[in-house]
Amino acid sequence: MTALQQYARLESFGKWRPSADHAFRDVVVSFGDATLVLVDPAGRPLAHWSLPAIRALDRAPDAPATSQTYTPDSDGDELLELDDALMIEALAKVMTALQTPQTRRLRLRLVVLGTMLTLALAAMLLLPVLVRNQALSVVPLAKRAELGVSILGHMQNQTGPSCRDPFGVRALEQLRQRVLGPGWPGRIVVLPGDAFAPTVLPGRTIVLSHHALINAADPAELASLIAATAQTQTQTDPLRPLLADSGFAATAALLTTGDLPQSALVDYAHKILARPAGNAASAPAPTGNVLNDNDWVGLLGICNS
Repeated sequence: MTALQQYARLESFGKWRPSADHAFRDVVVSFGDATLVLVDPAGRPLAHWSLPAIRALDRAPDAPATSQTYTPDSDGDELLELDDALMIEALAKVMTALQTPQTRRLRLRLVVLGTMLTLALAAMLLLPVLVRNQALSVVPLAKRAELGVSILGHMQNQTGPSCRDPFGVRALEQLRQRVLGPGWPGRIVVLPGDAFAPTVLPGRTIVLSHHALINAADPAELASLIAATAQTQTQTDPLRPLLADSGFAATAALLTTGDLPQSALVDYAHKILARPAGNAASAPAPTGNVLNDNDWVGLLGICNS
């Protein structure tokens, strides 16, 4: 994307809070391949925001005219405040560049859907399968990321905010890079609360329960679980089970309006949290030391803050 390449080396200072329960802290903001990267002044990673999921919030009446606030989630609990004019301009251009192709694809989907429905009148039993396959082939990454963020938000409504202790987040990022490689286009989120089976959301977000960490015998076992979970997205499109669970009407709504009903996303979030945790025995076994003892202890305490 030309707009993103233009600002690939741009950095600015900002203020970030992980949730409404936390105070704002100073961060350094820069662009990744498809993310906005937030690190502390010492360079330790704090958060990776999917660019397609970022939205600018309305400016408060008492806020400076030169500032802008952003959030990556539907609830707006996690916030980033910027007052760097160049970074604000860059984000606006990148967000516009991401939205414009999506609008064009939506118009194309409407035309395709009209043609498809006409041809499918003689094969009503096949229509749900055809619509689902059509959605899987045309829904862009930006929309998938948006759906994944919404599902994650509904999961957090039930579990509480994702675990973000800085030492744990740093260790989790190290583990992600060593297991999946630095070029893996996704992120890993850990949720507190009851145990549930690891899952990959649309938009390439792996979601783990904190129980998956504390129940792992060692870093290698957790690494195997992460590797096996990531492998599922190469075997099954993460959007497919969401559409199958949502049903024909909701999938058709995605094609015609560009959105799934919120009720479908809420139901799917609840079903993910209800899945039994299972066993990681069939996962491929990583070789080598994936985390040292200090980082492993930090990762186990990721939900402490």
